[in-house]
Amino acid sequence: MPIERPQPPARLDAAERDAWRETALADVAPEREARSSGGGGGSVRYFELYEAHAPGSTTQAYPRPWDNTAGDYVTDTSADTFPVVDVLGEFRGRARGVEYGWDGSKGMAVQRHGQWEIEKLEKHAIRIICTVNEPSISGGEAGFCGTDSWITVDNVVVTQPVDTALLMAEVTQVFNLFDWEGDTGQTLEAEWNDAEERWDAAQKDCGAIGSGC
Repeated sequence: MPIERPQPPARLDAAERDAWRETALADVAPEREARSSGGGGGSVRYFELYEAHAPGSTTQAYPRPWDNTAGDYVTDTSADTFPVVDVLGEFRGRARGVEYGWDGSKGMAVQRHGQWEIEKLEKHAIRIICTVNEPSISGGEAGFCGTDSWITVDNVVVTQPVDTALLMAEVTQVFNLFDWEGDTGQTLEAEWNDAEERWDAAQKDCGAIGSGC
């Protein structure tokens, strides 16, 4: 017997429809998985990335079958990984991090054309604020010069998207895109440059220029 799919209420805005869709998928997924072999052979499969994912690529992921005890999907790191395909070329995600001890990006794949196609993936950060943490410049004040390609930073906080704190990797440097000069302790804003796969300095506090420049 086919699974009965709940129908969305009328007149929902985009955010409300996304929230409803998440709830509806969670409601039917345990039944889907109960009907599949190994909890993953149905038309929808939840996963956690095993390796970093770039837009348009195919990467390996751990399955996240439904766990009745936890009442949620739980990553099974003892299971074989399986490939997830980004046919839309719009997703980027981080690997399950042994080095940093964090989870990989979690998502949902739909089975189409004999493959698991990524339908949804946790958003990664696109804008951060951070603090300059540079050593002294030639014995002068601590800071950075316009000739420095990279600025050492710490105290990183995600500002966009507002509903996530998912960083692709530990952020210790941002690219000095505009050849700025500045002091240690200044606040910087940085934006993720997807083409170059780096953080670019986008805005900084006004402040004195390091005396060593």
